[in-house]
Amino acid sequence: MPRDQHLRHECAVILTETIVSIFCGLLRPEEFQDAMDEVYDSVRAGLLHYELKRDSISERLKPSAN
Repeated sequence: MPRDQHLRHECAVILTETIVSIFCGLLRPEEFQDAMDEVYDSVRAGLLHYELKRDSISERLKPSAN
């Protein structure tokens, strides 16, 4: 796994655990893994979106070669 994907995965796992811990008391045991999977997918997508925006802004801020 490339380094950026590994870091994104680590962050997504930590955020997912934190978020699900907030409402895990409301889940039945059989719902827990589904909640983890859904939150992980959303967090990972959000991190990827952030990275793409950051890279786009960074690219626009580079001085031109002219």
